[in-house]
Parts: sequence; C-alpha cells; structure tokens
Amino acid sequence: RGSLRSTFLVGTELSRQQSDNVRLTGYFDNSATSRVVPVSAPTVVTPVTFRSSATDANNHAVATVAAAFMQEQLHLGNHVQLVAGVRHDRFGMQVRNNRTNTTLTRVDHLLSPRGGLVVTPSRTLSFYGSYSVSHLPSSGDQFTALTSTTQTLQPEQFRNREVGLKWAARTGLDLTAAWFTLDRSNTMAPDPVDVTRLVQTGRQRTTGAEFGVQGTVHSRWDVIGGLAVQQARIVNRTSAARVGASTPLVPHTSASLWNKVRVGGGTSLGLGVVHMGQRYAAIDNSVLLPAFTRLDGALYLSLSSRLTMQLNIENLADARFYTTSHGNNNIMPGAPRTLRLVMGVAP
Repeated sequence: RGSLRSTFLVGTELSRQQSDNVRLTGYFDNSATSRVVPVSAPTVVTPVTFRSSATDANNHAVATVAAAFMQEQLHLGNHVQLVAGVRHDRFGMQVRNNRTNTTLTRVDHLLSPRGGLVVTPSRTLSFYGSYSVSHLPSSGDQFTALTSTTQTLQPEQFRNREVGLKWAARTGLDLTAAWFTLDRSNTMAPDPVDVTRLVQTGRQRTTGAEFGVQGTVHSRWDVIGGLAVQQARIVNRTSAARVGASTPLVPHTSASLWNKVRVGGGTSLGLGVVHMGQRYAAIDNSVLLPAFTRLDGALYLSLSSRLTMQLNIENLADARFYTTSHGNNNIMPGAPRTLRLVMGVAP
C-alpha cells in the first residue's frame, strides 16, 4: 500500500504492403453502362461485356510504415494509475498508374500522443479519463490509390477526449458508461452529386455518451448490449458543408442487445435487437435514411462432446431498411431474412 510501480514499454513497427488494383466496367449489349427497365417488368436478360474504361483503375501500390513508440504506466499505490505515451509514424505511399505510365508518391510524418488516468476506489468500481491523437493518411480506404488531389491533402486528424466508469454490479456482470468528444479535422467525403469525387468538409465534432452491459444476469442467461447517444456536426464551413450540418451516416441514437438463454440438454436460444436512428446520406443533408429496428435469433446445439451446431437468423421479421450510403444516389439496402448454419468440431 502506498507503493510506486512503473511499467515502461518501447517498441517499433515495420511493414510493407504491395497491392495490384485492376477494375473493369460492365457494358450492357457491349455499349452502355446503364439500362432503363419498366417497373412492371424489371427482370431482363441481356449480355454484359467487361472492359476497361478511361477512368478504371489499373495500378500498382506500395505502402510502407516505419514507427516507433513508447509508453509509461505508473501505479501510484493500489488505486491510481497514470498512462502516458507517444508514437511516431513515417507513412509512405507510391502508386504507379499502369494506364498512364506515371507514378505518384507521398510521405507523412505522424505524431500521436496519448494519456490517461484510472482511479479504482474499490474492487468493483473504477473511473477513467483519456486523451489521444491519431491520424489517417489521405491514401484511400485500403491504401491502394493516390491521385493528384489526395497527394496534396493533409492527413485526417482525430482528437479524442473521454471519461467513464466501470462497475461490477455483481460477479460476472459489468456495467459501463462513458462521455466522449471527438474532433476530426482535414476530413473528406464523397461529393453528394458525384460519388467518384472527394470534397473537403473542414472540421467535425462528435459528442455523446455510451452505456453498456455485459455478463451473466442469471445462471442460464447471458447478455451483451449497448446504447449510444451522440451528435456529429460540421464546425468549420466549407464549399460542401455549412456550419451546423450533420455529419453523414451518424445516427443520433443507436442501440443493440443480445440475449443467450440455456434451456437445457445442450440447447441454447439467442434473441437480439439492433436499432439505428435516422441518418443523413451525404454532407449536404438533403437525403435522410430512415431509422430501423432489426430482430435477430439463434439456435445453439451440442450434438456430442465434440460436435456443435449453430443456426443464426438475421432479420427475423424480414424488415426492409437501409444500412448505409455512398452519397445521395448510392444507397445500400439491408439484407432480407438470412440464415447461416455453422458446424463445429472441437479438437
């Protein structure tokens, strides 16, 4: 009691990723990329030919990371911990366009500090606070693309501040709560009119709270769930987004709860619910994706000491909903009722 303990961590990371990216466009009747069909007879049969278009990707990309990091974890007695660390990344991208025989490169030096405080007044209750900075280079979702535009853009930066608590309500059952603020700068988003183009959206701020539960409610009943209430807004005006506009695809409220009940004889039943509030499809806030609630179920069977079977049913009620979008005119519907059967054999 009252002792001072220190844990120091230092390390490096080296990685290299090579990717070849080739895209072909489908042409109906070898002439058009789209075809109009009547609503009364939407099923048509027509030949489709795939070939390269002028804008189709054909490139070879190399992404390299060289990073060094260190962290100090200081224990002040039995109830207080301090954590402080920093990481430096050198992120390099080189993309060769095989169609134009040109090569684009960029190198980013990224500094990411983090710090935190954990206070544990008792064995069942702890409080924490944290601050961190992270980055995302402007090099495509999978680091396989680089254009004359993204070559010049600054990396996106994320500053996150969070406070929260964890309470062991009883043995095997944990409740958590957290409040957070996330500032995102140098952001990009698809153009609401042309999803092939990127536009700058200035700076965004997301504030909200999260609540979670995980563990055993009863000897036969396990649960895991969460509720998030948040607000994501544009705080710096740009040509594509006004101040106060909602960040696309961020719902004000989202929640999920999964229950697993053991009914005996090696059989368990699962039932869950997923809710997603309404969201805007793009940064101009002109198209709204409606809220939805989806029910899921599962059946778990132990057929022998080594053989198990699991049947998952997603979207039990076969609800119609939209999961996400890539702009105002590229909206993704959710899957209809889906069944998955998995067999497992223990070693």
